[in-house]
Amino acid sequence: MTQNIEERAKINTFRSVSAMIAIGIINIITLPLISKLGGSDKRGYLLVAVLYGAIFAACHIFCFAKTKKAVTIPEKKKIPIKLQIQTVLQNKPYLLALLGQFLFGVTLCGRNADALYYFKHVEGTESLFTTYSMAIIIPSIIGAGLFPIIFRWFGNKGRSASILALGTGVCMLSLYLFSPVETPVPFYICSGLTRFFFAGFNTAIYAIIPDCVEYGEWKTGVRNDGFQYAFISLGNKIGMAIGTSVFAAVPGAAGFEANMQQKPCCVRK
Repeated sequence: MTQNIEERAKINTFRSVSAMIAIGIINIITLPLISKLGGSDKRGYLLVAVLYGAIFAACHIFCFAKTKKAVTIPEKKKIPIKLQIQTVLQNKPYLLALLGQFLFGVTLCGRNADALYYFKHVEGTESLFTTYSMAIIIPSIIGAGLFPIIFRWFGNKGRSASILALGTGVCMLSLYLFSPVETPVPFYICSGLTRFFFAGFNTAIYAIIPDCVEYGEWKTGVRNDGFQYAFISLGNKIGMAIGTSVFAAVPGAAGFEANMQQKPCCVRK
């Protein structure tokens, strides 16, 4: 949409703020929807997944149909896949962004997948997930919205992203010290801070990708933004798949059995 790096930061901020609002709303309404549509967890989860999938597909189709490039790119002949791979391998910032997107997918989806398990089986109250989702929505919006200011402070998107990632990690680790039942105030404060830093980091990594495209064109003379975006998305999706599958495997290996009285090793705080 633009070749100005500051404008890109602002555009990605709008995207991230909107995403955080949507994620917060979805997290809050999901459990009530499962109960309303299902009558049982099995049917409820299926119907909610179908509903969300239909909305997700419609939004993607709309974006694909309505999004237009603002940057004029000269018409060029089709670039062979082999050449595109070679140019990408020379683009070190892009390779780092690809690795970051993969790890981001592992972390985000792995952690989100275990949230309901944690509140239901460890803390014993599934409804705490809705309370948790409400507590983190405002910090998420603020964190995403403040990214342009953080970027101006440090003058570097990579440095900004690394500082925000460090803040996310420190606050996330501190959650192990608290419980939403026994120590709710520090638990929700740390949860809010985690999402504040995480939302800023999320905005940063998406703002970096267009810069990687420009750098690759400058270095190799080949502009293959569609190819790079596709692989970034693929790396993120592979990370999501691995994150959720690892979460499914770990409790199973520890002896977790669905809809049964859980063993102490599966619910140890």
